[in-house]
Amino acid sequence: MTYRVEITRDETRRSGGVSVDITAYIGRMPETEPADYGRLVRVPASVWNTRLLYAGDFDDLPEAVAAIAAAYPELDEIRCYEHPTDYEAPNEMAPLVRSGASWAPGAHPRPGGPPPQLVWRVG
Repeated sequence: MTYRVEITRDETRRSGGVSVDITAYIGRMPETEPADYGRLVRVPASVWNTRLLYAGDFDDLPEAVAAIAAAYPELDEIRCYEHPTDYEAPNEMAPLVRSGASWAPGAHPRPGGPPPQLVWRVG
């Protein structure tokens, strides 16, 4: 399993904040090459999605969240997706929401959506 982190410039905010996604690839590999493994790296400006700022692949969720929190300590929400082998597109899960030093799932963005296959809880 691979946890792919993608940090993008959030163009819906006037302040120019960031948006962070974690996609868990369950039983499959991401379709695109990783920017780097085990850390977040700046994505070259030539990448087709110029809103993409940083990316990285991680072995486990706590490692991915630690890298995100180190880069963006003020961040309080991370969008989460699961992409299992039997689905053509990733399923949106409840976002991770910070509470003190812990991260736990918040409210699911689509009630009645598919249940998570993973435990989305950190520390």
